[in-house]
Amino acid sequence: MNGTNAHDNSKPNNNMYPNEENLNCLDQFRFIEGRRYHNEDNANYYFPNDKQESDRLRTQHFWVYEIWKGNFSSPIKQKLEKGNMTVLDIGCGDGTWILDCSTTYPNSTFVGVDFSPMFPSPSSCPPNAGFLQHNVLEGLPFPENTLDFVFMRFMSTFTQRDWEQLMSEVIRVLKYDGWVEIMNFVPEVTSVGSASKLLSDSCNNFFESKNIKLHSSFDIKSLFEKSNRITDIHCEERSSPIGKWAGRVGQVALINIQCALMGFKPFLAPFMNISDEQFKHLIDKLDVEVNDNHVYKSTYRVYGRKAC
Repeated sequence: MNGTNAHDNSKPNNNMYPNEENLNCLDQFRFIEGRRYHNEDNANYYFPNDKQESDRLRTQHFWVYEIWKGNFSSPIKQKLEKGNMTVLDIGCGDGTWILDCSTTYPNSTFVGVDFSPMFPSPSSCPPNAGFLQHNVLEGLPFPENTLDFVFMRFMSTFTQRDWEQLMSEVIRVLKYDGWVEIMNFVPEVTSVGSASKLLSDSCNNFFESKNIKLHSSFDIKSLFEKSNRITDIHCEERSSPIGKWAGRVGQVALINIQCALMGFKPFLAPFMNISDEQFKHLIDKLDVEVNDNHVYKSTYRVYGRKAC
């Protein structure tokens, strides 16, 4: 684990809510059990993209900020403050990370890209922030050597081939000495009970059935190393308590997990061959188990610099 004084420690902006002005083209979506999901065939993504999901992602953003005390770990803070940096957030979701960073660093430019247009309309964005609807598995729509920092967070549902293809694209668009950072959950959970284990194992088995492997920090580090273009590789990890036993931070973490699982339910419950009522019972039991067992969940960040 490796830290640096150049890490981002700025406070998040608390006045950012995505709107739905850009979500009116219904042919882009499909509706399942009252929730809205993407309608993109070439993507292994199984979570909603409606207002309820935007609220979850926004809450998750500030929970992550509280754990890490910053929006990134790469040593780029001084350059961002100085300005003239161009930053890309791949899989930006509702755009909260972009809005937070662009407000904090007004002299740099921030662009978010996602295949689901959950992000705010241009009229509600800072002048140095923008969003683009695009499937990154079709390539990154930027020229070579144009970006100073590429960030990805909680982008898990890729096949190994997808990861390698995307990594190649990230290296292509990064400037020399530019940084790339990937953040995700550590796949394992400590001290789980029977419901927690069943849900966790079922998620893993579902993704494996789609040829998707949830990557650890070691997997991402290996991906960087195999590219032969990323150097100064660092891995960091933070552990966060889950459940009411740990106060507000733990309660927010638990609610985020429960809401994510309920959004995933239309796909996961049939895969588990259980009813909606049985699935909800597992979610309720999860609430009890994490408090009884004092469960922790970890996240990691892996970051490195593009070599000349």
